[in-house]
Amino acid sequence: MIYDPQKMLDGNSPLADHIAEQMKAICGDHGVVGEDNLEELANSVASYVNETHGDGAVHAGYLVMLSSQALTAVGEHQAARRMLVVGSGLMRPAKWEVSGEDTMWVLDLREMTVQADCQLEIVFFNCLTAVLDMMGDLWDQVAGRGVLGLRHVSTTAAVLGGGTRGGDISREIREMCQDRLQQIAETNGWMQVPQVLDLDLT
Repeated sequence: MIYDPQKMLDGNSPLADHIAEQMKAICGDHGVVGEDNLEELANSVASYVNETHGDGAVHAGYLVMLSSQALTAVGEHQAARRMLVVGSGLMRPAKWEVSGEDTMWVLDLREMTVQADCQLEIVFFNCLTAVLDMMGDLWDQVAGRGVLGLRHVSTTAAVLGGGTRGGDISREIREMCQDRLQQIAETNGWMQVPQVLDLDLT
């Protein structure tokens, strides 16, 4: 997706408004960082983009990265992680009947799959661990109640296993996620552990 300032609505700072809206949508409603701080950071990011790119179009992913870096620079590490992972589309909230009234966070494994060398499987599981650790705070306010939905498990497993160990790797992915969430629950003092669902099977 490409952000084009020429297509934004008229306003004092359309780019800053766009960035602020995105930051509020991802971080503001969760009490992660104050609204005034988000506005100020959005203006800073917009100023940087205008200085380096002028009126040219900018990829939306680049704006997400800059916003995450800005949040990190002011010590808002939790918000920065949320901005990067949710803003990039790697993880997003969703409502599913199978999750009841609980919000399901959907992790798109396809976004983590890269074409690499024979170490691909090790790299993938290390990345998956890091993502779960970064996003553990998603369940802090609900003491671990909720669901982690995994999307594209089968296709990811097929890539990792070269088509020969897909079933085994699918199971390893699910078990690894559940085990890691159990560890995070113990560390964070949750009352429950989020349920892991393979959305390919539902």
